[in-house]
Amino acid sequence: MVYKIVVIEIRRKLQSANVFVTLLDSSLKDLNVILCEDHFQIVIGKQTVSIPLNAFKATPSTLASVKVVNGIVSFRFFLRNVDDNYFGSFSVELIKNKVDSFQLETEKYLSSGIDYNIKCNNCKKLLSNGGLCFKRVLPLPSDSLDYGDWFCHNHLSSSVDLSPGKFDVFFSDCYVHLNKVNLTQFTQEKNILLCRFCLYWIGCVHNFETVKLWFNTVQFSDRNSIRVTDPMSDVLKTIRNCFSRCILNTVKVILCYQRPRQNHYLLIWILEKNLDVIFNRVGQVEPKSVAKTLFKFIDREDDQQLRSWRLDNNVEMINVSKPMMVEILKHLHYYNRFFPLDFAQSSEFFVSYLLLYG
Repeated sequence: MVYKIVVIEIRRKLQSANVFVTLLDSSLKDLNVILCEDHFQIVIGKQTVSIPLNAFKATPSTLASVKVVNGIVSFRFFLRNVDDNYFGSFSVELIKNKVDSFQLETEKYLSSGIDYNIKCNNCKKLLSNGGLCFKRVLPLPSDSLDYGDWFCHNHLSSSVDLSPGKFDVFFSDCYVHLNKVNLTQFTQEKNILLCRFCLYWIGCVHNFETVKLWFNTVQFSDRNSIRVTDPMSDVLKTIRNCFSRCILNTVKVILCYQRPRQNHYLLIWILEKNLDVIFNRVGQVEPKSVAKTLFKFIDREDDQQLRSWRLDNNVEMINVSKPMMVEILKHLHYYNRFFPLDFAQSSEFFVSYLLLYG
């Protein structure tokens, strides 16, 4: 076999396809591509490899823009037909946004009247002082909420206090707000909370008496179960939730990971919410619906692009945990490698896929 993976983007509205083939030997340059109706061939010397188009039919005479750059072959062609049953009907793609099928309501991970221990998700040491039994377990409003929208007069919004008491816990999809007295085994560096035992990043100070802990950095355990989430699932859920609050076709989000000295930012610009892609690894074919995305990592507050996005009312900025930032960067850089240099970068941004839909 001569390739690692084949990525085929299906452009339904244009009835065309873009193909990116990552070769095992990145030094190869002398090869030919032959397009047939139901497959294409990569010819390297005397070796020919056939790669099926699955449910699609190509127009062989439309093969264009064949390039080989750093071990990635790219080309495009027109499709003769698109099988509506392969990804879903064409009419559905035009009318419905696949994000709508996801449940966006906040899931309740904790309950009142149960004794919980809070543990570091890294070293598993106890962070709380014995069992915590909450009397009030309430959902937090959205990160993007403007309290002024609740009132006829904006000055009333200043009276809103969402600080939890000692026996309260306020939760969202990915994190909780707790009274600071409930957390004892931690060290604080400026506004960042670290596990006292292993110095693992667990959260941050929300205000003078409230701490913010993520479900993917700490464990809430009782006698019967342990409640902890996956950071990659959490960050994808966070981005999907932004779709429901955006009326534009594209979505711009700033993810911020807070640090003691210099925050880290990730600019995410989703250009296409639902792009049909076939990932063909050797012996494994996976049709997926993905979000095609531009991203840029920033570690300076004075970055001009960051300033511009912060001033844009259509851009939402969301704080995430350190594990969430690490996982989303790994995900984006992994799929960026499938693009040749001509396609992998646009201005100061990198191109990638977000597998938001499973």
